[in-house]
Amino acid sequence: MHHVIANRCELAGTLTSKPEYVGPGNYLRARLAQDWEYDSKGKVQTHRQFIQLQFAGDTKLLAESFDKGDNIWVLAQYIRRSPTEKNSTEGSIHEFQVFQVHRIETGARTAAAPKSEKPVHQSTLRANGASTRQPDFLEASTNAWVPL
Repeated sequence: MHHVIANRCELAGTLTSKPEYVGPGNYLRARLAQDWEYDSKGKVQTHRQFIQLQFAGDTKLLAESFDKGDNIWVLAQYIRRSPTEKNSTEGSIHEFQVFQVHRIETGARTAAAPKSEKPVHQSTLRANGASTRQPDFLEASTNAWVPL
């Protein structure tokens, strides 16, 4: 019996700071923030989570141009590794190794720029099937491709 294992995650969110070289190795790291709303006992709650990203290869060159507040989309692989410091023996480091990245929108907004919309509630996404559709920016970039 053959088993196929896929470790591929699509993430989108806002960078909490400019990507920087941190720790050992030649890796560029950043944190992605994601907000969403959910119902809790009749009240709408907002939750924020932070996701560690690691850029390498071609994605590293592109990520060097990103700034704090940029809204990005990544295709990544989840990895868990041990701490590299000699005196740290407990715990694991969980992060996503990015192999495709796309800037959706720059974080720098002018006074004339429209304010971003309020996050869409997850039940709305499920009801209209948006969670299973390809994002508009990917559809547009696919249709804009012209062979040389």
